[in-house]
Amino acid sequence: MLRKLILTAGLAAAATAASAQPPRDDPRYDRAGPPLPPPGELARARDSLDRVLDALMDVRIGPVVDALDPGARYDPYRPETVEDLTTRNDPYARQRLHAEVGRTAAGIGAAAREVAILAPALRRSIDDARRRMADAMRSYDAPPPPR
Repeated sequence: MLRKLILTAGLAAAATAASAQPPRDDPRYDRAGPPLPPPGELARARDSLDRVLDALMDVRIGPVVDALDPGARYDPYRPETVEDLTTRNDPYARQRLHAEVGRTAAGIGAAAREVAILAPALRRSIDDARRRMADAMRSYDAPPPPR
C-alpha cells in the first residue's frame, strides 16, 4: 500500500510537471521551464521519506494494545512499537521498506524522464484533437445549407 501511494503521488507530480510543458517546436510556448525536477530533488524526497518511515516504525503502540486488550500486557510477544509488530513475521521489515522506498524513487525518476520525453508529442496530439473538435463544432453551429 505504501509503495502504491508513493508511486502514485510521485507519478502524479511528475506527470503534472511534464504535461504542463509545451511542445519544443511551438513558438507559443517559449516560456516553458524544465520538465524534470532539479537534480537531487528525488534523492532529497527519498531521504525525507526514509526519515518519516523510521519515525513511523518507532511509534509506541504498546499502550494502545493494552487499552484494546488488557490481557495483552502480560503477553511477552506484545508489540511495543510499530516495528515490533511488523518484524514479528519478517525480521527485515524495516530494511525491506527502506529498499522499497529507494526502488520507488528510482522508478519515479525514470517515469518522470519518460513523461518528459513523451509530453511534447502528447501535447501536440491534444492540441490537434482540440482543433479538430472545434472545427467539427463550427460546422455544426453553421446554418444549414438552403434547400
